[in-house]
Amino acid sequence: MITPEYQQAQDLAIFDMDHTLVDADTPMLWFQFMDDKGIVPSGSLDEGKKYFNQQYHAGTLEVDEYLAFELGPLLDKPFALLHEWRQEFVETYVAPKITQKAKDWMRLHRLAGETMILATASNQFVAEGVSELLDFSHLICTELEMKSGFYTGKKVGQSSFQGGKLTRMHSWIADNGGSLERASFYSDSHNDLPLLEAVRSPIVVDPDDKLRQHAENMGWKIISKY
Repeated sequence: MITPEYQQAQDLAIFDMDHTLVDADTPMLWFQFMDDKGIVPSGSLDEGKKYFNQQYHAGTLEVDEYLAFELGPLLDKPFALLHEWRQEFVETYVAPKITQKAKDWMRLHRLAGETMILATASNQFVAEGVSELLDFSHLICTELEMKSGFYTGKKVGQSSFQGGKLTRMHSWIADNGGSLERASFYSDSHNDLPLLEAVRSPIVVDPDDKLRQHAENMGWKIISKY
């Protein structure tokens, strides 16, 4: 049965990934996976993780600098090998972090016949693995440049961070149809305010302090994935 909050079907159901559907920061899980698997020397990423995590939560993330750090260990690895690692990663590190409530949200929007979109600032390599795990047909993320089967460490076009996520969402709609006036968007982060303010139904999930205050002022729905 579809509960009252889902009775009014809309065109698009948009979901942020980290701390919204996934009860963790997926890139940080990937760093842990690389450390555990011995892809990088143990503990070698700790300082960088702390530095960029602080930037993200402050809303000041330098995306190009972060991508260079994030993708550095992958640049000399062929994609076939990376794909094997990613499959292992999403099955063993990400899948256990999907709560039952998050699964229920996705199921209810699918039952309503809405188009499901995963929209994340995370890089394409990690995001594609999570998108496949969660059976999303459409993905908005920070796209990555590849040459001769290897990542270059550079992004393609605008990142999907802050206003860039809204810009990429508009581009997706131009190509695929739909409308933000008939869309819901689930997110935990104040970095997603541009898109949250653009959709008809902003839904705030276990928000950070800045987003919680804004959501309360705006009268937005605040829910928990637990």
